[in-house]
Amino acid sequence: MNSTKNRTLFCKKEVKFYHGLISLASTAVLIFIGVVVCGAEPQIPLIFSCTIASLLSLYLGFSWEEILHGMLSGIEQALEAVIILLLIGVLVGTWIASGTVPTLIYYGLKIITPKFFLITAAFTCGIVSFAIGAWGTVGTVGLAPSASRPRSSQAASSPALTSVRSSLLSPMRQISPPRSWAARSLI
Repeated sequence: MNSTKNRTLFCKKEVKFYHGLISLASTAVLIFIGVVVCGAEPQIPLIFSCTIASLLSLYLGFSWEEILHGMLSGIEQALEAVIILLLIGVLVGTWIASGTVPTLIYYGLKIITPKFFLITAAFTCGIVSFAIGAWGTVGTVGLAPSASRPRSSQAASSPALTSVRSSLLSPMRQISPPRSWAARSLI
């Protein structure tokens, strides 16, 4: 009798759309209450949200080992992209602290005439984004158009974001699913 009770306790149930919706909605509500209403940092509501998601997974019949394996595999898949974003942050901070970015902004605004400013900014950001990636471009070279005119920041972000799939330093290449050889050759 006891063994059949244990088997039915951990028998996996079918995961429905509303189960995911419960987890997502509880995360949004807890973060809103924690950050907006209570003025706390978002880490505590996120821990409570993970607790709710874990309890929901246990209710659906997943064992704790399966839940832990799912969490670790998700972290493992995203870790490479996180490291790339951290290195881009280090690059941007180093360039700003050493004066490279302010120098580029100063001399760039002296050389480029207002008539060709947007075209030059878009072309420069497009070329640089293939070398250092979209986030590095927006954080370094893309500061010049943003500093001169807020409207012209689109001239920096649009070409930079076109390289999201093609730059070797783009985190999107690290977290996107593998494709066939034919699809890779098109990019």
